[in-house]
This record gives sequence, C-alpha cells and structure tokens, in this order.
Amino acid sequence: MKIYFNNLNGIRFLLAFMVIILHTAAIKQHNGLPNYLSDAPYLYVAGEIAVSLFFTLSGFLITYYLLIEKQKTNTIRLKLFYFKRILRIWPLYFLAIILYWLIIPNLSMGTMLNDLPAQMTGRFVIFDENISWATAFTSYLFFIPQIAVICSGLSNSTLYPAPHLWSIGVEELFYMTIPLVLWKARETVKTLSTLTVGYYFLPVVFLLLLKISNYKVFVFVLMFISVNSFCCMLLGSLSAYLYIHHSQKIIGYCNKYVAFTACAVFVFMIAKSIFFYWFVRELYCFLFCIIMIYAIENKTVLLENKVISYLGKISYGIYIYHNFAIAIIIYQIKKWSLDTSSLSTRIAVTLTITALTILIATLSYEFFEKRFLKLKSETHATQ
Repeated sequence: MKIYFNNLNGIRFLLAFMVIILHTAAIKQHNGLPNYLSDAPYLYVAGEIAVSLFFTLSGFLITYYLLIEKQKTNTIRLKLFYFKRILRIWPLYFLAIILYWLIIPNLSMGTMLNDLPAQMTGRFVIFDENISWATAFTSYLFFIPQIAVICSGLSNSTLYPAPHLWSIGVEELFYMTIPLVLWKARETVKTLSTLTVGYYFLPVVFLLLLKISNYKVFVFVLMFISVNSFCCMLLGSLSAYLYIHHSQKIIGYCNKYVAFTACAVFVFMIAKSIFFYWFVRELYCFLFCIIMIYAIENKTVLLENKVISYLGKISYGIYIYHNFAIAIIIYQIKKWSLDTSSLSTRIAVTLTITALTILIATLSYEFFEKRFLKLKSETHATQ
C-alpha cells in the first residue's frame, strides 16, 4: 500500500492558487479596484469550489492513513493522531491569529481588509447580532471561527479580520470526529455511507422545521451544517475506503476515459458558473474523487514536477498567508494610484500576490513549521 501520494501535493497547490485568484478579485472589488469577478464569474465558482475540494482531499488522506493503520495494527492510535495534527495545524494557525487579529489591524495596509468578511462570506451571514470582539476572538481560539461567520453581520473588521480561517475550523472538527468513527466502526463502509447520506439530507430536516417555526436556532443549525461541508470530506473518506479495500475495481473504474469525462464535466460546470444549487457542490467533489484516484495511479508531469510538489507541501502556509500578501499589494496599488484596469495588469497583480504569498509561506515553512514537523516525525518514529 502507498503511504505517500506525490501527485496530490501538486493538486493541493493548484487548489490554493484558485483560492488566491478568488480572494484577490474579491478584495480588489471590495476596495473599488478592477477585478475579474464581473467579467469572469466562473473564476468565483472555481475559487469557491476549491475549498470544498480541499476538504475532499483532506477526507481522503486522513481516512486513508487511519484505515491503513487499523488494517495493520487492528486499532487506531488516537493520541498519536491528535498529537500529530496539533503539531501540524496549531502552530501556524495561532501565528495567523496573532498576525490577522493583533498586527495587521494596527498597520496602514489593514484598511485593505476593512469590512471584508461581509464581502467574502455574505452568503453565510444570517444574523446581525454585532457580537463582541471577545466573543469572536474566543471562537477563533477554540477552532470554531465558522461560528463568527454565521452569527455576525461582520460590519466591523475588528471583530472578524481573518475570514478565510473558517475552513481551518471545519477541518479541525472533522479531525476530531472521523478517527473516533473509524476506530469504533465495525462495518466501515456502511458507517461512512450512512454518515454521508445522512449529513447530505440533514439540511432538509431543518428546512422543514423552518417551515413550521422560524426559530433562529434552526437557521443557525442549517447554516452550520452547510458551512462545515462534512459531506465533501466524507466523500473523500469513502473514496479512501474503496481505494484500499476494492483497489482493482476502483482503479479500473477510474480509467483515463472516465477521468477525462469527469474533467470535461467539471470544467463545463465551472465555465457555466454552476454552483449554488443543492447537490452541485457534492457533484464537484465526486468528480474530483475520480480525478484524484486517476492522478494517484498515473504519472502526471505537471503534478510530479518538483517545484509544484514543493508548493503543494507548503500549501497550508500559502492558504494562511495569502490574504496578508493581498493586503500588502493592494495597499501599494491604492497608495500609488496605479492603473490596474487592463487584463495584463490584473494578471500581473495576481501573479505578484501569488509570488509574495509563496515567498512568505516558504520562509514560514523552512524556519518555523519545520521545527514542529521534525518533532512530529520523531514522535511517529518512537511509537
């Protein structure tokens, strides 16, 4: 059985790049600068769906490694798993909180992110409760920043200066629950299938409850289910199970013809800006699972390129720091009144932001994150 998927690092970077394109355009639009969103709405869809695909990829990898361990040892070392996740996620996450909550708001470029959350996450905002700074900050500290997304009108950037960290909270919830599910499950495929289908139809229950009574708590739960995207992760988990236990069949099904068809449908849906419909996000993730398994089993020059692979390795940092890089560049654009209306300058701005993000993420990975990753490796070796 494989224990490392080099191709998936390349996919990680491509997804991160799609998010950078979306957020660059969104923040430029928010600051009254020319952007892609009005001319190319499909870029908005691509960026939005990239986060869901990240979830699917995480679901696949985490479940794969846990099931391989269970297959070899007949158990899952929960303490070791949680400790390794802490070493990978927490240091950079808390550094990001310091950066976005305590440093950037006090800098001139911090104005580039003012009122941004409402712009970037408006479809999630259901209340306008004007929650306190302390409440919002606490939600971040306890890895539930998505609560701030749902519960606040987000009209004040000091309450919510790092909207993109909501996805880290989603992943942490999944990391907390899926090992316990796999550890206890006697029939893994039935358990994962039941959870996937159940979570998919759960919003219907609360939609019916809302028809009966318009309690805010029902709205909150409905949006919490939607934001947390567990269905996307569980599709990745199911793919991992099938890849391990029915590898020959799955590899046969995910041949080049099926993978090409999945790619064609995927691209067509993005080109037509198909996104805000029930089941569509899950369809994207299903198609992605086919493409992902094909990529694992077949050499792809682009995805196996050493540079692309390294960029995928630092994709967590790229995701964390990209809003910081966007704020720096857009602040300079506004400060010097630069004309970015032409297509070439828009592309140049995006590439500059990407390059700066990669630089910051590389420095972070080499001089900060590696210290914890080394400890993670040493801990695994001693177990």
